[in-house]
Amino acid sequence: ATAPPAAPRAPAGDRLAYSPRTARLSLRLDRAQDVNISVYTLAGKKVTALSTRRHFASGTHAFKLDTRRLGDGMLIVRVCGEDFVAAKRIRVIGPR
Repeated sequence: ATAPPAAPRAPAGDRLAYSPRTARLSLRLDRAQDVNISVYTLAGKKVTALSTRRHFASGTHAFKLDTRRLGDGMLIVRVCGEDFVAAKRIRVIGPR
C-alpha cells in the first residue's frame, strides 16, 4: 500500500486531540463540513476508517478508537475536511 496523498496541512494541535488512556479522539470544526477520518500505520497502510464523508456540524466532536484489533505501536490519525487536513501520531500500547 502507498501513503495517502499529501494535502495542505493544518496544525494537528489546533483541530485534533488524543487521549491515550481512553483511546478517545476529539475534533474541533470551525464550520459544518464533510469529514473523513482514517487511521494509518507509519508505513502508510490504512488500518481503519472512523468516518467516510460524514457531515459534521461546527463544534467539538468526540470519537472512540477501538484499539482491540490494532497492533501495538505508532499510528497516524488523518482527518480530511473540505478546507483542511490534520494528522496526529498516536501510540497504541499493551492489553486492551
